[in-house]
Amino acid sequence: MKTVPAIFFILLTGHLLVSCNDAQSEKTTLPAKSTKKTSKKRIRVLCAQSVTHAFSQKNKKDEFRITITGDSIHTATARLDIINYKNQKIYTESFPAAQLLNYEISSSATDNEKDAFIRKRVKEFFHEENFKYPAVHTDDKFDSDYSNKKYWEAIKADRSAIGFYYLLGEEDGRSIAWSKKLKKVVLYFTCC
Repeated sequence: MKTVPAIFFILLTGHLLVSCNDAQSEKTTLPAKSTKKTSKKRIRVLCAQSVTHAFSQKNKKDEFRITITGDSIHTATARLDIINYKNQKIYTESFPAAQLLNYEISSSATDNEKDAFIRKRVKEFFHEENFKYPAVHTDDKFDSDYSNKKYWEAIKADRSAIGFYYLLGEEDGRSIAWSKKLKKVVLYFTCC
């Protein structure tokens, strides 16, 4: 008679396991957005570049980083981070790495050629000529088509503001600077 409770326990446990497996299989049929992940996906860094340069303070060095992550460079994600001299992240922007392609590469380029071009752009992303001091010269004119007046005036008024320029895509040139008045990095000019 001791075997009856043991058999009953085994059958009940087996039924619960099958029920959990059925519920589990129903969850896997849901779209990926609605399922919870219990483990973090490992991020694969494909390409990266960093440099220190004065930016948020004229006499202090901030770290500029661009990182390409994903499975393939031309389909990956690029992230631009600026970490100030106090080790605080003051700017982050993510965009498809393919936005580093521009007019300098043929639209019929192979995937390998695109990958090589993106790697070259990452390597050159922080060239000294991309930093501008002062960020806005006294004779530079505000253009409402390409600038936010509040940001432009804050940067123009600060003669110690250092600008950083970078190009996304073929015509999305961006100029950013640390605004001491607003206490944040601002996009003060964007144009072709």
